[in-house]
Amino acid sequence: MRIYVRWQSVVEPQTYQGWIEIPESARQVMRDSLVKDCPGYPELKAVRTGVSVRFGLAPGGVVQV
Repeated sequence: MRIYVRWQSVVEPQTYQGWIEIPESARQVMRDSLVKDCPGYPELKAVRTGVSVRFGLAPGGVVQV
């Protein structure tokens, strides 16, 4: 539901922090997109190999999701 991020800026001698709220609609998209079988090859089953969330952390304490 919420992710806490803390990072040290390489450009500025400062540490930033912030909370990122993940709305239910976005969480549902993440859950639905994890494993999808290919309709062209039904004998091959999709395998969940990993999950990640990527954040852009910029100087000045800006977080982009």
